[in-house]
Amino acid sequence: MIELKINDEWKQNNGLYECPYCQKQYKRRGIVSHIWRSHGEGQNHNSNIGYLNGTRVVWNKGLTKDKDPRVKKYGESTSKTINKLIKQGLWETRKMGNEARKKISKQQSLHNNGGKCKWYKVDGQKVQGTWEKDLANIMTNLNIKWKKLKLNKDIIKYIFNNKKKSYTSDFYLPEIDIYLEVKGYWWGDDKEKMKAIFEQHKQFKEKCVIVEKKLFYKLIESNTKEGFYKKIMFVLGTGWLGASLQN
Repeated sequence: MIELKINDEWKQNNGLYECPYCQKQYKRRGIVSHIWRSHGEGQNHNSNIGYLNGTRVVWNKGLTKDKDPRVKKYGESTSKTINKLIKQGLWETRKMGNEARKKISKQQSLHNNGGKCKWYKVDGQKVQGTWEKDLANIMTNLNIKWKKLKLNKDIIKYIFNNKKKSYTSDFYLPEIDIYLEVKGYWWGDDKEKMKAIFEQHKQFKEKCVIVEKKLFYKLIESNTKEGFYKKIMFVLGTGWLGASLQN
């Protein structure tokens, strides 16, 4: 039995409850199960553990219509159905505008369970997603000391939309006392939240580097520890927050 009391402070304006560890949101009946499965003892009972540790893969991984007749058949069937609906006037193809993209992004952010982002182990530490994995690998290969921060321990408290929030950076580099926030994609209100963190924690802002696509590829192309650190310190020296946050 899960013995966890729901804190009323977790409740958001949209009626959902926000996890104090990872800020994902759930209905009242789901928040306790989420905390148990993702941040408690339930991590050892994860039904998807085979996919997370690489011992199981989905049946169609790496397959294309040219390699597997099942994939080809499914694609042709789907295409035929859509074309039929278009002719009947029951399906309308349209381009998505910027406002629609923002709306969908926000909805996905609220309901994103993180299940599609795979966990990897690098140098004895667990990292999430291929970007973190690649960055951790290059740091390890260059003998750079790094730490993957814990969602339930290494947190920064801040206020967003009149609610108490918790934030955890992705990496900490103890040799230069710098934090790295890897951002392959900004979900929903992530930009606004990051700006709020920087506004409320000026000292942290001076030690945090946001690793977006352009900087990410520069870092993983580094050949030496000195070169890697030089790119990080250059970014801090220019006061560059990340292209997306400058807008």
